[in-house]
Amino acid sequence: MGTPIGNLRDITYRAVEVLNSVGSVFCEDTRVSLKLLKYYNIKKPLFSFNSHNFLKQSELVLNRLEHESVGLITDAGMPGISDPGSFLVDLVRKNNYEIIVIPGPSSLTASIALSGFKPNLWLFPGFFPKDNSKRKEIINAYVYSGGHLIFFESAKRLFDTLLWIRNNFKFNPRVCVFKEITKIYEEVICFELSLIEEKLESSNIKGEIVVALESAGTFVDKEEESYQLALELIKLGIEPSRVVRLLSKYLGVNKNCLYKKLLPN
Repeated sequence: MGTPIGNLRDITYRAVEVLNSVGSVFCEDTRVSLKLLKYYNIKKPLFSFNSHNFLKQSELVLNRLEHESVGLITDAGMPGISDPGSFLVDLVRKNNYEIIVIPGPSSLTASIALSGFKPNLWLFPGFFPKDNSKRKEIINAYVYSGGHLIFFESAKRLFDTLLWIRNNFKFNPRVCVFKEITKIYEEVICFELSLIEEKLESSNIKGEIVVALESAGTFVDKEEESYQLALELIKLGIEPSRVVRLLSKYLGVNKNCLYKKLLPN
């Protein structure tokens, strides 16, 4: 279920009701989630479930589901976006337990709404990688897709990351940097990528960060270019069938021909 991304009042009535009704709650960091539960006077057993222990804790979830309902939350936002929540959802479903989603806040959708970018394909790789080869894969997929790119980045790496993108690729998209969304020091900074030194001071960047790059305006219209784009998207973890549907919908490529070409890969 969705939890506040900053302001503790950004939670649905239904989420509070469900947190009160479940037998136990699994969360990223029990210390963070305890603050939320205390704010709403909810007293439930809390168990950690994060990237370090999710395999072990998944067994505990299944054990508890034998005699009670279980809630899954993150430190902020929706489970499954940048945590192992998707693994647990898949596992629980395979064990024939019912799963109910409680929609709520998400820094991803909040940033898209704040960007003002026209509706389009959005590419979301999660946190921007440190490895240059993986970075290039993401940027190439973004450029060829004609869509927008949105990703998470740490405050300390933000300036260097945007500088790297500007210095390694020949395009100048509009950039929106979202800082501390829903919190006291919330700020949205929009600028052309070429003006990064004028708009951002690396020493003053703090807090939770989401970055969006507007479409570079390059649309794929050749068979080979479509094929190369499909390979880049598959490398990012998108299923081939979904890649084909997306390229067919947004770029008009022949779905059957592209899928047949991708089969050996």
